[in-house]
Amino acid sequence: MPPDLNLRISPRTVQRETVDKLRLAIFSGVFQPGSRLIESQLCTQLGISRPSLREALRSLEAERLIEIVPNRGPSIPSLSWEVATAIYEVRELLEVEAAGRCASRISPEQLLELEKSLSAFEEAA
Repeated sequence: MPPDLNLRISPRTVQRETVDKLRLAIFSGVFQPGSRLIESQLCTQLGISRPSLREALRSLEAERLIEIVPNRGPSIPSLSWEVATAIYEVRELLEVEAAGRCASRISPEQLLELEKSLSAFEEAA
C-alpha cells in the first residue's frame, strides 16, 4: 500500500452517507408524511452514533425534508394542498420554459431522434 494513501473514514463521510440513506428512505416512502423519526431506532438501523445522526438530521432539516420540533424530535412534514398546488404551478412554469428553450435549440437530427422515441413510447402504451 502506498504510504501516502489515507484510508481513514472521516466523520463527514459518515454524515454524508447517513444523509443520503435517509433522503432515499424519505423519497422512497419508507417514512410517511407526519411520522416521527425515533433517533435510537435510526442509530441502530444505520449503525451510527447519535451525534452523527443528529448532524445528518440537521442537514435534512435545512433541505426541508424533515422538521425538528423541540421536545418532540424529528418528523416527516405533511404537505398541505396549498403548498402542493403551488409546487406544481411553479413546476409547470419551469417545464414550459425549458421545453421552449429546447425547441428553439434542437437540431434536425435531434428532432428526428425525439420523434422516434415518441413513436416508440406511443406504441408501448
